[in-house]
Amino acid sequence: MRAAGTAVLLALTLSACGSAASSAAVSSSAAASSASESRAASALTSTFKASDQYDYANFNYSNGIDENGLWTGVTATQYVTLPADYNAIAIPTADVTPTDDDIQKGVNSMVAQYAAAASGDTVNIDYVGTVGGVAFQGGNTNGQGYDLVLGSGSFIAGFEDQVIGHKVGETFDVTVTFPEGYSDTTDYQGNTLTLAGREAVFTVKINSIVFGWQLTDDWVKTNLETTYDVATVADLQEYEKVKLLEANKQTYVMNYLLTNSTYNAPMPEAVMDQMVCHFLSYYQQRAEYYNTDLAAYFATYGYTSIDAALAAGEEQIVSAVHETLVYQAVAESAGLTLDSAKVNNYTSYVENYGQNYVNQYTLQQQVKEYLVKNAKMA
Repeated sequence: MRAAGTAVLLALTLSACGSAASSAAVSSSAAASSASESRAASALTSTFKASDQYDYANFNYSNGIDENGLWTGVTATQYVTLPADYNAIAIPTADVTPTDDDIQKGVNSMVAQYAAAASGDTVNIDYVGTVGGVAFQGGNTNGQGYDLVLGSGSFIAGFEDQVIGHKVGETFDVTVTFPEGYSDTTDYQGNTLTLAGREAVFTVKINSIVFGWQLTDDWVKTNLETTYDVATVADLQEYEKVKLLEANKQTYVMNYLLTNSTYNAPMPEAVMDQMVCHFLSYYQQRAEYYNTDLAAYFATYGYTSIDAALAAGEEQIVSAVHETLVYQAVAESAGLTLDSAKVNNYTSYVENYGQNYVNQYTLQQQVKEYLVKNAKMA
């Protein structure tokens, strides 16, 4: 198995704190210098409490959100001043028109939902390997993804064969044996771990597939017509173009509002606390996966403490707070209320995220639809 790069990017998508589909990312560089880490840690006191004051062990996605999808007791327009043209944003056509490459990627992504990986395809995968139940350095992608050509023989014998037949989004185990003479590594506590001749289990997830075969009208008609009402490759391309155009418009209007709104500090404490708890809870789960504690997990990426790692994500966490409040400020200003019929589109998420979070997500989709409907193409 090839080792993942050492300059690992820790990234957290705060789906619970903003839009589940496109919210701000909290990211921090594992290559951060001690000087920048020190500056981040000093800034912590002005924005966050110490990490041990957050109850992130009991994090719940729906905390602080009421049944209407709003932050409980928070009037967002007290914290966010929207631009005067928030409900009539000018969208430059050239900025949102999908490129041919974007459309083709969308086509590939849809096809990948229905076609399994085969020899000759290129799969982007993430994996975490263990030997004797112990995760080891170099045995995972750290969420960065790796492009693997199936049938190339570039991974340990038997690995690629076990990926064949799986589809995008699937997570499964691959069991292989390291060859004799394979170099030793260490676990996440720094202890030497022998790999040569030992059986390893890699938990693999397929993120995307680039197929080595030519897409045909017959394939589209057979696999996609019933669900998407497309019968040819051209139909599928047009479907993706329309979908991407709408998504690009939504992204444009939200970026416009995030950039042109004014934020009145301090932000509501309950919302800020929820964001921080999500950040820490996410990495706590990562640490548990690697059989270590949160402080030790962060230490493997160069952070001297949990507080230092939290401080490194300060700017992105605050941006996520701004984003979720912008959504709510638009809903308040435009008089938008939760559409219970639309909530039913997301009932499958309730078990994992809670009803109130699903209500908030639904309301955010309504906000984006409202903004695009009232925008003006320029």
